[in-house]
Amino acid sequence: METDQIYDPLYLTENKKNNPKEYFKFIKAHIDGFLQQFNIPRLLDVGCATGEFLYYLNSVYPKAKLAGVDIVPILLKKAQENVPSAKFWYADIHEGTNLLTEKKQYDAVFMSGVHSIFDDYKHSLNHLLNLVDFDNKGRAFIFGIFNPEDVDVLVKVKKINKKENDQWESGWNCFSKKGITNYLRSKGYSSNFNDFHITIDVDKRADNPLRSWTIKLDNGARMIVHGSQIIHHFSLLTIQL
Repeated sequence: METDQIYDPLYLTENKKNNPKEYFKFIKAHIDGFLQQFNIPRLLDVGCATGEFLYYLNSVYPKAKLAGVDIVPILLKKAQENVPSAKFWYADIHEGTNLLTEKKQYDAVFMSGVHSIFDDYKHSLNHLLNLVDFDNKGRAFIFGIFNPEDVDVLVKVKKINKKENDQWESGWNCFSKKGITNYLRSKGYSSNFNDFHITIDVDKRADNPLRSWTIKLDNGARMIVHGSQIIHHFSLLTIQL
């Protein structure tokens, strides 16, 4: 089966940098205490897209030294416009391309919604860990969907459009927390998950069934789904030595 991971053109048309996403605030709440130990924290966002998260980090940690990588040049160009003080460059976290000179250079490395693109998360995870300055008490933070059950799930989706050559897309693989924890432990790392529970309503977009939306449950909680009809359990994974 031929698959592809296609970036959403809405990244270039949306301008939400002054309206930070709920999970940006969630991540901040969990890293505030950790980052206080650094006078000038060195922060890297892997899969930075147009730089919205780095724009947010710049607003809440103005002394931080910021950097971002992505594999889509047009997104990197937009990111540089949004956060001119940050360093941006092309790099492939799965293959490890253009990352060798950055080994152990960062106090905190973030990756959001990226690990689920790959059918084998270990390659990207290993390259990510190489970027963290663990000797200086650095940490890695991965936000995205994880399976609370002890099952790894590979997902391929295809939007039904008018054209005949619709492509299968990846980006929603759901790896088990237990499997990732066991793998990290085997490499000498400790880790923990903090679950994200959204507290606002997100409307379904008729123009794009692959954008997530919320369904309000009887108990008042909100469930996150998208066009696959798979429930999304979002968490923040923190990794340290």
